[in-house]
Amino acid sequence: TIMFLFSSFFLGMYCHLVIQKEIQMQLNSSQSKFEQSVRNFQEEFRKIQEFASQLSETGWFKGLLYKRAFDEQISEGAYELHQSNIELKAYTLLNSFMETVFIYFPERGYTLSSIALFYDGKIPENIFCLENIPKEEWEEMTSTRNVSRYVPGVEVSRNKRRETGMLYLTSYPFNNPSIRANLVIYISDEKMREQINPDLLDHASFLIVRNGEILWGDGEGTLPEELPAEEGVQRIGDIWYFTKGEGIQKYYMEVPKEILDVSYLYLNFVFYYVVLL
Repeated sequence: TIMFLFSSFFLGMYCHLVIQKEIQMQLNSSQSKFEQSVRNFQEEFRKIQEFASQLSETGWFKGLLYKRAFDEQISEGAYELHQSNIELKAYTLLNSFMETVFIYFPERGYTLSSIALFYDGKIPENIFCLENIPKEEWEEMTSTRNVSRYVPGVEVSRNKRRETGMLYLTSYPFNNPSIRANLVIYISDEKMREQINPDLLDHASFLIVRNGEILWGDGEGTLPEELPAEEGVQRIGDIWYFTKGEGIQKYYMEVPKEILDVSYLYLNFVFYYVVLL
């Protein structure tokens, strides 16, 4: 009886230690994949800011900002607009994360884009249409000042295919009350998910919070009542959270029980224990 109690005690301790070690290994693996995903996101967002900044320094764009309005009926003006649009397309080809790029000129009669040049400033709805933003609101957004603004949760019909994503908007010239152009970049949810490690997509819930509001999430799209305040791995209730990021933008990943399921270890120990008896 005493031997049985001792063996049960030591087996239980050993079982506990092995299971804790396995959980820690899985947490470390998941955290590594989470941090790599965060670096992917940070790099893509950095490229957007870099693109917006570099655009303001390009000769063809400054020419459009400060020259007089072109008359599309004059061949010279039409040719220069087309050349500028070709430059914009070339500028965006190397970054597939920015799926569609528009440059609106509120006081002019045209819109440049990575799709095509639109002389009347209106983009055909069968090519690109914002389904959940009223036309009047969209016109106001593209004619007023925006400073590195993100608009999450947009529903888009693109080439007659419905999808969801977010928008990035910023105005030109920088640090100037007058508005000569608004840059709009569309980023689809599909491109956002491509930044997440594939091993996490089917299990974990990813959340990006900017200025205290949800910028993007691949879960239910709701902000939990309580989120970890510090970076690292923390447990709130039955949920493990990984947190990364400082300042206005933070990244969270909720790890469900499935990814830390070690029930197979319990079954193994029970099996060996029965065999020993």
